[in-house]
Amino acid sequence: MNDNVTVDQPKTLNSIIGAGEDATNWHAIVGHLAENQGLLEIGSVLSGSPDALSLTVTATEATAAFVLLEGPIDTGGVGSGGVDASVARSGVFVATQLALGPATTFTATLVDTLRQRGILLEGADNYQAPS
Repeated sequence: MNDNVTVDQPKTLNSIIGAGEDATNWHAIVGHLAENQGLLEIGSVLSGSPDALSLTVTATEATAAFVLLEGPIDTGGVGSGGVDASVARSGVFVATQLALGPATTFTATLVDTLRQRGILLEGADNYQAPS
């Protein structure tokens, strides 16, 4: 019997890092993830201020400025108060390995907003929104 089995490995920090980058080029801080967002994976693009971060969706792309450096993280339900996590304020990342909200893509506006805040993306043109 020769059955092939596919095992999905969890996403790692190495998978989201851009070419030639390493952790010494990041500006990492502890940010507070807002509650009731469900499970956020490593590489989630976050919007808001460091004390109230949420997954970037089209409506919040003007405040996008962070990338989640750990995960998966359960943000808890309503009334949980959210959770603290390591986030990057700058660095080079592989866009196709990052996560945005449903039906959200890396528009020119979002890519430019992130660039102005120090988050540089490789391959943003190849990103496909989750279905």
